[in-house]
Amino acid sequence: MRRLLIPFLFALPLCAQTPVTVTGTITDASNTPATGGYVQFDITPKSGAIHYFISGVAGVDPQTAQCGIDGTGHVKNLAILTNPCTIWGNDVISPGNTLYKVTFAPNGNITNVVNSELITGSIYDLNNPVFAPIVAINPQQNVVRANPFQTNILPSATNTFNIGSPSLQYANGYFSSLSLNGSGIPSFAGNNSFTGINKFKNINNIQFADQQVGGDCGAKILAAAAALAGPGEIWVSQACGLTISTQVTSTLSSGFQTIRFIQDGTWTVSVPAGGAGNTGIYSPNAGAGFNLKGSSRTGTILKFTGGAINGYNVPCTGNIQDITLDGNSAGLIAVASGGSSPAHCKNVLINNVQLQNWTGNALNSGAFDDNWTVSNNWFLNNTGDGAYIGGNATGAMIKGNHAIGNGANGLDVGGCTRCVVVANEANSNGTIGGGCNNIDRMGIWLSSDNSGIGQAIGTIITGNTTNSNYIDGITLQAAPNSNLSNNIVSDNSAQNNGTCGVNGGSGIHLLYNSGAGMTVSSNLIANNTLTANSNFGFQQTTTGSTPASSTNNQVVGSVCAVNSNGCESRDNLAFFANYLVDGVTVPKVSDCHGIGNNGSCPAFTALTATKVIFADVALVAGTSTLGGLPFTNANSFRCGASDGSNANAIKIVYNSGAQVTITGTGTDIAALVCAGN
Repeated sequence: MRRLLIPFLFALPLCAQTPVTVTGTITDASNTPATGGYVQFDITPKSGAIHYFISGVAGVDPQTAQCGIDGTGHVKNLAILTNPCTIWGNDVISPGNTLYKVTFAPNGNITNVVNSELITGSIYDLNNPVFAPIVAINPQQNVVRANPFQTNILPSATNTFNIGSPSLQYANGYFSSLSLNGSGIPSFAGNNSFTGINKFKNINNIQFADQQVGGDCGAKILAAAAALAGPGEIWVSQACGLTISTQVTSTLSSGFQTIRFIQDGTWTVSVPAGGAGNTGIYSPNAGAGFNLKGSSRTGTILKFTGGAINGYNVPCTGNIQDITLDGNSAGLIAVASGGSSPAHCKNVLINNVQLQNWTGNALNSGAFDDNWTVSNNWFLNNTGDGAYIGGNATGAMIKGNHAIGNGANGLDVGGCTRCVVVANEANSNGTIGGGCNNIDRMGIWLSSDNSGIGQAIGTIITGNTTNSNYIDGITLQAAPNSNLSNNIVSDNSAQNNGTCGVNGGSGIHLLYNSGAGMTVSSNLIANNTLTANSNFGFQQTTTGSTPASSTNNQVVGSVCAVNSNGCESRDNLAFFANYLVDGVTVPKVSDCHGIGNNGSCPAFTALTATKVIFADVALVAGTSTLGGLPFTNANSFRCGASDGSNANAIKIVYNSGAQVTITGTGTDIAALVCAGN
């Protein structure tokens, strides 16, 4: 019978070897743990002509070894039953391809002789044996003799039998080619490691750009798109080349395609003049768009050079994530889209992208672009806005972004309805200067301005940091013929704004632009930190016509201190139904709130954890001291008092947070109310 020769089934060891610790519980014929006896291990094949040895260990490995059984049935060292049983593993014995025959003799009586046990590793449990097929070895030649296997192996029924199992696996398989469901699987170049459970299905929907023919990586990407001829992914590694000089478009696709950079690197994108707006990578068709994905935000970089080009045109369906688009001070717009109603661009994801050094807006969506998610991105040192979400957008989620050092606004939300702007960092924007003019130099800007058809309704701006911007931290702008209503601006930090100079900027600014037809109502500005701004903590100004409707706008409980010109300024109190501080309504005619254009008001202290007490105090000889008050110190509360007996004046002296002295007339009754913290 012919036998197949398979050399080196067990590789020879390369370093110092250690034996295997053998464990197990041995029982007698009645399944009772043995109290003595032995277990014998015989190397197979056994022959006096074979010199078995352990590489790096002096001497000849004996072909037979015995271990003892202690009083509880456990396998131990034969000579010292408190020590473990150790033997050499089959994988370190040379010549290779050995097995063990194991003889069990509980209480000195042989009960079982088991062939073909394969003992390897650091610990081997006799109660969970591992078996291998019997092999025959020519002495000293490391040759395995097995059954013939040089023929086609066909199952008797299709989709029925398996090779191996999850618990009993073959060590390796070596094939020149492999097919699944009739389709060939492409080869993987280089060192590849697959971990976990990997399922390869429909793998022909992945094309590797480096396996295509082209003069640069862009041309190879286009060739891969043509090979896909439909939905799928184009995988790009450095083997594709690091230059993209051929414009990449999705015009060859008939469905979604993804360009996925599977390796970190810096690709230089430089396309010639002409084409679709000199766009390096773009998708012009709403129904056939590219996704663009890198392997990491700062590791995968597309550096756009060679003149004014668009970096990447987001399709109306698609996304971009985990990548840096670097304008290299020569680009025009990093990400652009657009359309007019009803051709909205919906459901675009911009996630974990770094957009830097672009001329103009780094991220620029068009009008009517709905349900965008812009999250965890970095917009750095662009000459325009860090990110602009176009007019009349609905349902955008703008979360966790970092807009820093941009020439205009950090985050320009445009006319956004039912949008959420949360936990963003929009600091040090407006750096291109141009004067303290309240235009395009803000940390966050929400505007209803969109050619007379704009609106900003029901948007929430919360938990953001908007510090050290050239003009304002946060600006809400109402434009002519537009609606700015039901927006909430809460729990933001807007500090140290107005870096253009004194009177330059405020923490939060509600701005009514010139024109008519504005509706501004039910906006809530609550619990913000507005300190150390060069103008006001909160400012409301009007240029030109007043809104057609402006009611129920409220400012509530913000921390407001150390602003150069005071805490707040409103040039028309009629725009506010009331002014609220911690739920205490202050009449709008109060001198504390300024009346008339450019009116100013003195700084006030916003109260938190407010305590209010009232008492009727009887004076004795025109005076009385009231103690036991619950306030922190003499400056943390104020009292109002009236003479409840006669029309006489009352004076209050604040001795401490716990005590005031009241001075009036005779034995009159002083009606006292104190509030503070």
